[in-house]
Amino acid sequence: MRDDRRGQEGFTLPELLVTIVIMGILTAIAIPTWNGIMRQRQVDSATSQLVGDLRLASTRATNQLVDWRVELVSGSGNYLLQRSATSTSGDGAWQTVQSVSLPGGVVSGNSGDVIFHPDGSSEGLAVVTLSRGGSNISTIHIDAATSEVSVGG
Repeated sequence: MRDDRRGQEGFTLPELLVTIVIMGILTAIAIPTWNGIMRQRQVDSATSQLVGDLRLASTRATNQLVDWRVELVSGSGNYLLQRSATSTSGDGAWQTVQSVSLPGGVVSGNSGDVIFHPDGSSEGLAVVTLSRGGSNISTIHIDAATSEVSVGG
């Protein structure tokens, strides 16, 4: 009799099991690393969003000749973009223009506000920190004299 299976090639069950085990080990190593990368990307995205809004408030203050404020709440992923309700600052009346939520569960480590003046200066918070889950921290610096907004360092 002739063996019809001669010439057929394939993988044996032990070979397949070893391959699956190796893939499982590699996946177990890769998932925590991937999650860390994703958390950092969310913090980076939130940082870019807040930096953009801080710069927008600074630009609007100088263009519209009224104070603009970014109000942050510690432990919250929300902040407010506000415009002075009067042409002269000091009375504390603010009109909320936009309420913004940071993406990906990112929260502010600061509570307070940054006020941008028409003369290009600012007051209030000089440093804003953002984090997700207590790690993946990003720092934003605001120069009071020039209202320059920078990230890091």
